[in-house]
Amino acid sequence: MNVYHRAGTGRPIRVLWTLEEIGVPYELTVLTAEEMQQEDYLRIQPLGRAPGFVGDDGPLFESSAICLHLAEAYPDAGLLPAAGTYERAQVYQWVFFAMTEIEPPMLEIWHHREAAPQIVDGLLERAQAAVDVLESAIGGREFLVGDRLSVADIIAARVAGFIPAVGAGELGPNVQAYIERHAQRPAIQRALAKVA
Repeated sequence: MNVYHRAGTGRPIRVLWTLEEIGVPYELTVLTAEEMQQEDYLRIQPLGRAPGFVGDDGPLFESSAICLHLAEAYPDAGLLPAAGTYERAQVYQWVFFAMTEIEPPMLEIWHHREAAPQIVDGLLERAQAAVDVLESAIGGREFLVGDRLSVADIIAARVAGFIPAVGAGELGPNVQAYIERHAQRPAIQRALAKVA
């Protein structure tokens, strides 16, 4: 397995964290933005972005899809509840929620904060509403689904962790504690060390 990363990007960290939680060997290839526009890499990731992933079955792109695939391929790691269960559906729910309700307005705020501040106000409301849903869902719990780490936590903790950096809303105490708790996991620490 090979994960393709570009320095300064956050999405590949989700894949590395998942792999570190699973505990399987993998290669990490760090490319420049220019190298990601080369024909060989575009066959892996057609948009020339990070992450790219090549496993035994072939290439994949989109960090959440890669993480879900890995969790399903290595069920003993326990990162994805059994197929057909309500808990599996909840994992999908929170992965998609983080990717569609939190991350898009957060990125738009980042891109428009100086050039188009009038756009930012509406985006801030949307982002804050999503963060508030996450705050309520976490409550005082350690994990979003059940009593163990899942792909939902890997994706949600990484996405929500960038909210303060881009000024995309106010974190409540539950989300703040959730992010801090998961940032201390040995697997994420190993993943971050590999790209430092």
